[in-house]
Amino acid sequence: MLKKLLVKNFAIIEELTIEFSGQLNLITGETGAGKSILVGALSLLLGQKMESKSVFKKDEKCIIEGVFDIKDQQLKDLFLDLDLDYQEETYLRREINPEGKSRNFINDSPVNLNQLQELGNRLIDIHSQHETLDINQESFQMKVLDGVAGQIPSLEKFKELWTEFKKKDKRIHQLRDETHQNLAEIDFLQFQADELENAKLKDPEEQEKLEAEFLELSHSEEILRGLQEFIFLMDGEDHSILGSIKKSQNLFQSIEKYFAPAQLILDRTKAVQIELKDIYAEVENLSEKIQVNPARLEIIQARLNLFNQLEQKHKVQDLRSLIELETRISEKLFSLNGGSSQLENLEKENEKIKSELKILSEKLRKGREKVIPAIEKEIKSNLADLGMKDAEFKIDLKKEEEQFTAFGMDRIRFLFSANKGFLPDNISKVASGGELSRLVLSIKTLSSKYISMPTLLFDEIDTGVSGEVALKVGRLMKKLSEKNQVIAITHLPQIASREGLHFLVFKENSLGQTRTQIKPLDSDSRVMEIAKMLSGNNPGEFALKNSKELLENL
Repeated sequence: MLKKLLVKNFAIIEELTIEFSGQLNLITGETGAGKSILVGALSLLLGQKMESKSVFKKDEKCIIEGVFDIKDQQLKDLFLDLDLDYQEETYLRREINPEGKSRNFINDSPVNLNQLQELGNRLIDIHSQHETLDINQESFQMKVLDGVAGQIPSLEKFKELWTEFKKKDKRIHQLRDETHQNLAEIDFLQFQADELENAKLKDPEEQEKLEAEFLELSHSEEILRGLQEFIFLMDGEDHSILGSIKKSQNLFQSIEKYFAPAQLILDRTKAVQIELKDIYAEVENLSEKIQVNPARLEIIQARLNLFNQLEQKHKVQDLRSLIELETRISEKLFSLNGGSSQLENLEKENEKIKSELKILSEKLRKGREKVIPAIEKEIKSNLADLGMKDAEFKIDLKKEEEQFTAFGMDRIRFLFSANKGFLPDNISKVASGGELSRLVLSIKTLSSKYISMPTLLFDEIDTGVSGEVALKVGRLMKKLSEKNQVIAITHLPQIASREGLHFLVFKENSLGQTRTQIKPLDSDSRVMEIAKMLSGNNPGEFALKNSKELLENL
């Protein structure tokens, strides 16, 4: 509900503030007084673009601000989507500088124009004789049907699932494209992975160990010869080291009785003898292990050649780097192949969601089909009351096989014919401005019984009607305002005299400049305004009497 509107420095409005009621608000005034300027200001507040020439004072900014009570409009989710703090009393504000650049705010938080439009379009629904666009929109038509059928919650659940389905479907197509693009890379990486896996690269120190073994095997004869010569020197037949040590010990034993230091030297030679025997045993053991093995040498050579080839091919320095490369390739392959697994899982999930969507869609269709006859009957009755006795209104609901929309598997069209003998067709093709206005009013009146609606602004949609039809248009507007805020800009006394808050738009001249003003009318002022609408600016006694009767009887 729009509680208050502030307009400053716009068109021929210097500054004005309007406080609206929550039900019927009537705005009248002479042609050219500025009623359409108010509609323009509200349109700007909802995100319409503005030209800099529309400012009142060229050196000051234009400000338009609306205060809305939104506690009954279930907009918390929208605020969450827009990343805004929810407030039951919400402010929308636009500031437009003389150069035409605007700043937009919702509850003092700066927002872009799209955010302003998204919220604004949920707060005010503007209808003029030539701007009743939503009645032709499938989303509006489906909302009417589902509202009357009492299945708005089911529709919202369907939309949530449908949104999830579309997101997953988009990801599925992305994964398919990525999988196709990655096939060549996967083949190449798999070749590299297989080559490295076949090389059985496990121990990062294997290359160093094999190089050491290769060095030993390639000199095995030389090593064995050296070891054997050492053994011979240690314990050969002639002049062996161990034999000489033994002789030395015998020598010192023979003189130790007479020469005290001989015992110390003897002990030391025994220690040397023990160490030399240990060395001799170890060398002898080593000599037994040394093998001249050309076959093993050939195997090692081939393995080292493989390492060198792989290191050169992959431009790395050692075996450790090759093993690390193999790990990275495996991880990359896992990641790329994981896309296929993820794709398969997503496809299964979306198939499940698709089944749920079909069930919900069928439920929605049955509910819609059930209420169509009642809706057609009531709209036709309303149109007859509004002077269109020959009008036809039909709802064409068709099933789309295997084709989902945000509303299920149905497509809808509101069909209309104002004249007898003509088949109903798309509203946009066959309805004149006046006919369209009355049709909109009829549909809004019906749907307002079942669904929460934004503020409804009717901008002279009563053009082209008069007399008894005008009375009935006013009656419908009043009925509509019982559950919804209605702002009606009208030139008809039959509508302006309905019970509600009545505003007069007028011009005044001050300091050689014309300005638009607006004021609420009290009872006496209202009688005079209705009388002027009946007979002109200088109403006589008869017009004043008619005005009072209209106000009293309506």
